[in-house]
Formats: sequence, structure tokens, C-alpha cells
Amino acid sequence: MTDPTPPTPAQLLRQGPGARFAAVLRSPDIEDGLAARLADPLWMLARQWQLGEFRGDDAGSLISLNFEASAHMPTWWRPEPDADQPNAHPWQGWTVDDGPLEAAIDAEPDDGTTWLRLRIEGGVAARRALCAAGLARVAVHLPAAAPWMIQKTSPSSPLQDPGPLDALVMASTPDAASLDAFIAPWADPNVPMPAPVIAQLGLTAADVGTAATALRTWQTWWRARSHGVPAGQETGPVDPPAWDTSRLEYRGSLAFASAPGTQLYIDRHPGGPVDWYSADILAGPDPGTPGAPPPSSTPAKAISASSVPQPARLPGMPALRFWEYEDAQVDFGDIDADPADLARLLLVDYTTVYDHNWYYAPIRIPVGALVEVGATTPVTATDSFGIALQLPPLAERPGANTRMFTPTGITGATPSWSTRRFWFAPRLAATLDGDPVERVNLRRDEEANLGWAVIDTTCDSYGRASLATPTPPSASSVNGTAALADSGAAPPRYTLRSTLPDTWRALIPTPVGDGSSAYLLVLAQPTPGEPTLDHPPRLLAAPNWAIHEEELGDAGLNLTRTRILGRWYGGGVYTWTGRTAWPGGGEADSGLTWDYLR
Repeated sequence: MTDPTPPTPAQLLRQGPGARFAAVLRSPDIEDGLAARLADPLWMLARQWQLGEFRGDDAGSLISLNFEASAHMPTWWRPEPDADQPNAHPWQGWTVDDGPLEAAIDAEPDDGTTWLRLRIEGGVAARRALCAAGLARVAVHLPAAAPWMIQKTSPSSPLQDPGPLDALVMASTPDAASLDAFIAPWADPNVPMPAPVIAQLGLTAADVGTAATALRTWQTWWRARSHGVPAGQETGPVDPPAWDTSRLEYRGSLAFASAPGTQLYIDRHPGGPVDWYSADILAGPDPGTPGAPPPSSTPAKAISASSVPQPARLPGMPALRFWEYEDAQVDFGDIDADPADLARLLLVDYTTVYDHNWYYAPIRIPVGALVEVGATTPVTATDSFGIALQLPPLAERPGANTRMFTPTGITGATPSWSTRRFWFAPRLAATLDGDPVERVNLRRDEEANLGWAVIDTTCDSYGRASLATPTPPSASSVNGTAALADSGAAPPRYTLRSTLPDTWRALIPTPVGDGSSAYLLVLAQPTPGEPTLDHPPRLLAAPNWAIHEEELGDAGLNLTRTRILGRWYGGGVYTWTGRTAWPGGGEADSGLTWDYLR
């Protein structure tokens, strides 16, 4: 069977400007294509003529680009953990000056853990301040002047007893919150230190001024640093406002005062950085209607830019001249891509086929802005012949199939909303994540027809993480299987089920309503009398903890609580405790056994 006659270059050129030439070899070897065999110069000129290179249709080059747009800055944020009740939480003011968006979405409310640890650090800082001033003998009186106010109101109180190290530190340092109240009456430099305070601290007349200055300086540092709940008012574990406990994800909306009919909906966010692809655009309610953010007259910021476009270049692109030697920065022979690896194949196709057909021009955009390119003033590019070209968004061009960097429009959104708008997400460039203070692995167990919440790491009320040490199984089971008795032992004993470590909590399938095909995986509570963990994980602290059955796939889920630190563009440092839910490591085999004799 012979191949059909291929079209001539002239026929290909008549197909329109969208035609592209790509070499297709019949041999799997690429040596012929890389050899670039040539004849004499006349042959080269004839080939250029055949390919239409002398026509000069695209001889113009871009020399200027004008960009006009409006930037809408976020002004309101609302957590929406329940998709069926989006108006359950009120709108709260939020701007990019308040910090990174992931801190506002992911951060857990302060339940006393961070505050308690900060009070210990503040007490140590006060002791060091006096020692640095040469008053170490005075520092020993601080614990009595500012005693610790921590007490367990009940056995179920979230506060545990301090560990040996914390107890030793707290015995020799003051409570920073109590010390702040101790200094408050004479914090003003014009108010002298009272005589009872001088006597309580054991100060001499020569040391009063030095001690007062050191403690007042410490108080200024403490008040700029301290935050949290008052001493003695610590609460139990609290979930982040935007955290959906039944879906294990964050959900919320951003609103813009300068664009009252537009909202960004952040849905199915597993935790971590919030980027442009994390949000969908939708039409917000009219001002004054239920669910609408408070009215505001904040205007949009105008963005106007004019620059000279530069050719987009990257390592590995073809050289502009045939006789130009290409460098060896990229080894295309070493690229490993599977047939299904479309992203990598498309990148290789772009770098090896296109050369100087793409341009770029940098434009300054405010952090966090929703940029709207107007329909009447699109991007205008001018070439070297003075021809002005109107450049619509890629998604609006005929036959376009790309929507890169544009939010997806959902309910009530018109096509131009998403194609002409770009969200410059206020995310951190990098964060410093600590080791998880809590980790719970959710796994399926097909043999037992159950799901399991396997507790790996727990955290106490002082912020100390430790591996969850399971209580050994009872004598009636060994690793979840029956143990055979010796022939001379006591008569066999019936056992209803094998005992599992208390770090394994069952997730029991429970139908939602009568006759429903939907199921919830409900966390089984420990049976009275069975051993329990000293520090139950806060990830499972909800009274009726349950997730939708479809959330737990075959790979399982890894739930973590992690302390995160990031530096915002203004130089401020932000720390918070965030949660993440990512695919796990597969199914689990608990070895659960029912109804056997030992």
C-alpha cells in the first residue's frame, strides 16, 4: 500500500495563516532529521521560495503594547463551611494588608494552646531582661510576684498537667500575663514604683530605676507580641470557621467593594497555598439583599501600562537562524514522557516548534487584585509598520481551547466574567512548615467492611506533639487473631471480637435517612471501660464526627495539623495552625476478628 501524494508547500500556504509545518519521519530514528543535509545555495533559495519565505507576510515586529484594566481589591471575607447554608457566617472585613489569605482561611481559632506557650516564653524573656541588667537576684522574686494562673476545672478540661520540663520552667519564671498586670499600675515612667512592689522584689534604692526600666521595656515588647485569650479562660478545641468537617476541606467567599456583583468562591480547598485556580467566579447578590456584603464606596484602581514587548525565550527553544549553533542546556533525548503525560508533551512540542512567535510584557498588578480588562479598551499591540492590533483574551478567540490563569465561571456568571478577569491571589511565596503536631490516617478496610481512623500523632494543651502510644491489646487477642490454648489449659472461652489498639477508631457506615443510597462514615466512640488516649486528637474532636462516604477513596486520607510561619510582603511575620487533607497510602488491614473461641 502506497502513501497518498502529500500536498505541496503552496497548497499548504493557501490553507490560511493558521497552517503549521511539522516534520514527520517514517523512520523512528531521528538522525536523519537532525543531520539537516543540504545541497548548494541555489537549492536553499529554491526551498525558501517553495515555502513562501520571500512573501514577507509576517515581516512586522511588535514595538509597543498598551494595557488598560481595572483592579478590584478584596474587602470582605466570609467562611462558608456548609455549602447548603452559605449565609450562616457573617461577612468580615479583610484586605491584603491584614496578611496572607491562607492564614485567614486555614488558621484555627486560638483555644489557649498558643497563648499558653507564649506566656511561658514571655516569662523567660522577663527573667532574661533582669539578668541582662545585672539584677539576677531580683529575677528569682518574679514567680511569686506574678504566679501562674492555670487550673484544671474538671477531669475533661482541655488543659493537661505540664510536663517535667515545662513544670521546671514555670517554677522559676513568672506568668507573662500576670506580670503584665503586675506592672500595669506603674507602667507610666512618670509613676514611681510603689513601695510594696520594691519590697516584694527585694530591690535596693540603687536598683529601683534599673529594674523599673527593664520591666517597662519588657512590657512594651510583651504587649506588641501577646495575643490570645485571657488567663484562666482557655477553651476546648475549636475547628477553623471555614473547615467543613463532613468534607474535610475549606470553603468560603471573597467580595469586592468596587465590584458588588462579583464574588470569588473558594471551594474544595484542602489547605495550604491559595492560588488563582483555587477560586471560581460567580455573581454575588445585589447590594442590600440577604447574603450581600455591607455596602462600600471603595473605587477600583486603574491599571495603565505601556511597554515594548520582548520575545518569549526559554532554554531549549530553536535558534532563530539556521546556521546558529544551539546550546546544550536541554537534552531532548533525555526527556522521559509517557503517552498520557500530555502536559510534558505539550511543553516539549512548544519548545521545539515555536521560536519567536510569542512575546511578553511585564505589567504591575496589586497583590490580591481581581483585574478586569474592559470590553471597550482591550489590549492593543502596535507593530513596526504602525498597524494596531486588538488582542482579545485567548479564551475569546475563535477556536480557542485555553483558559489559563482565568477563574472558572459558575452559577450566574457570564462568559466575559471569567475570560476578561484575572485574580492575582494574595498567597505567600514560601512558608516554613513544622512537623505535624497531629496526624490521623483514614483508611478503608475491605476485609472488615469498615473504615479506620488511625491516630499517629497527638498534641497536648501546651502544643507538644508526640507519637500516639497505643495501649496493648487485651489478653483475649493477639494482633487481632485468636490465640490457641495449650492442651492442658483451661476450657475454651468465647470472645465476641478481637481487641484493637485505642489508636484505631472505627468509621461505621451509616445511611443518611431512610432508604438513602448515601452513607456517612461515623466515628465510633470508645466503649466505657476501654483504655483511651491521654490526648485525643483535635482533628476528631467534634461530638458527632462523621464524613461523607465518597470522601474516603481507596487511597485513604492523611489529616494533619501543622504550625506554619510565613512572612508577608510588608515584612510582617504570621504564624498559625492549619489543617490539610491529602490522599493517603492505601487500604489498611486491621485483622479484626469476630466470634471465636480461645
